[in-house]
Amino acid sequence: MVLFVLFYYLVRLIQDMPNLVNGQAVFLQMPDTIRGLISRIIHVIMLSSFALSTYLLLLKYYSSRPILAITLIGAVNLILFFLFFIFDEKALRLRYFFLNNLFYFIIYIAFGAIFFFIRFSAYKEVQRNELLMQHRQSELSFLRSQLNPHFLFNSLNNIYSLVNQGSDKALEAIAGFSDLMRYMLYDASENIRLSDEINYIHKYIRLQQLRFDYDLPVKISVTGVTPGRTIPPLLLIPFVENAFKHGSFQSKADELIITIRYEESGLHFFCSNKVNKHQKDSQGGIGLENVKRRLELLYPSTHHLAVGMEHDRFNVKLHLQND
Repeated sequence: MVLFVLFYYLVRLIQDMPNLVNGQAVFLQMPDTIRGLISRIIHVIMLSSFALSTYLLLLKYYSSRPILAITLIGAVNLILFFLFFIFDEKALRLRYFFLNNLFYFIIYIAFGAIFFFIRFSAYKEVQRNELLMQHRQSELSFLRSQLNPHFLFNSLNNIYSLVNQGSDKALEAIAGFSDLMRYMLYDASENIRLSDEINYIHKYIRLQQLRFDYDLPVKISVTGVTPGRTIPPLLLIPFVENAFKHGSFQSKADELIITIRYEESGLHFFCSNKVNKHQKDSQGGIGLENVKRRLELLYPSTHHLAVGMEHDRFNVKLHLQND
């Protein structure tokens, strides 16, 4: 309402501009009688009501019933017009009153409509951003849920193989698998400590090592990681899973190399594995595609991912920039 009143004074000042230039402003002078002051207040209220009624009717009906909103605006403003004519002491004939004031009535009605559509546009923008955020969160939740069955399938296959062989490592594998599942199922935070993710990688590698009767050639280097550093959960592990799924670990030359380095520019992650030429599955799969999409959602313009073959090794280079 205050904004409408200010607009009323602005219009009246513009109307009084010729007199203002000549130093004979009429409207700026305060009424010198109580009756005149009351008349001024009624004039302000009634003219502002053209804009206010237009705004309120659009606010109530435009989204659901726009035709009704327009019809009511016309009817209500027509009633206001006749009321204004009745209370206007200077109005002698309806025709002259209509011609003299129609332009100003249209201005106030247009102001109410413009004010509504500005706020309506802002509201729609906020609503659109909220929907996009909800969609993003839903997609992230879905992508994360995809990782659990993927990990579950791979790990159970490994444990089944140990049990089938009658290996005494089967019980240790089940215990390790239980720890990993506890981490995946009960740590549903948006971000976790980077050190927890690294610990998860260590446990996962230990679980994978139980499949073999020799020590796997694995080299892990971690530098610059402090307790305060955080990361979305399960963001790095798909690259390590992929390395074990498609990698060859027959000799020292087949070493799996994992480097995690945190510095001022952000997090640097590197994973390199020798490719098993007898692997029938194509390189990648749901794990890599999943994490690529998560990176696009979580770090749309602040990440760089390079994935590809170099000679007989499959390399992953990931850089997450600090905000």
